[in-house]
Amino acid sequence: MLLRNHARKLILSICAFALLGVSGTFAQSDEDYTFKVHNTTRVPIRKILVSEDGKKYVAFRLKSDIQPGQVRQLVWDEDTDDQSCKQYIKAVYADGRETRPAIFDFCKEDLVLKF
Repeated sequence: MLLRNHARKLILSICAFALLGVSGTFAQSDEDYTFKVHNTTRVPIRKILVSEDGKKYVAFRLKSDIQPGQVRQLVWDEDTDDQSCKQYIKAVYADGRETRPAIFDFCKEDLVLKF
């Protein structure tokens, strides 16, 4: 049941961002690119995995788990400044489960991803 509700929320989020259809690149150098992750489950998020091509994922640097109910702001590493704004992202929970990858536009201001 929890997994179904989570999948439903993720699909709604994907649809909302797909409708925006905004594209671009991480071309700024003076400003950090940030986004927020909201853990809506009862299990801590241990990792956030990102990929530009949807094949090779890299773990986002988290100092600690994102606890249930917590909203955490994350900052992109400047190494990604020349990458596409649209990235695949998925969460890995403390119990080892992974979400399905979703594509988001990280150039969008005030982006909050709910897992």
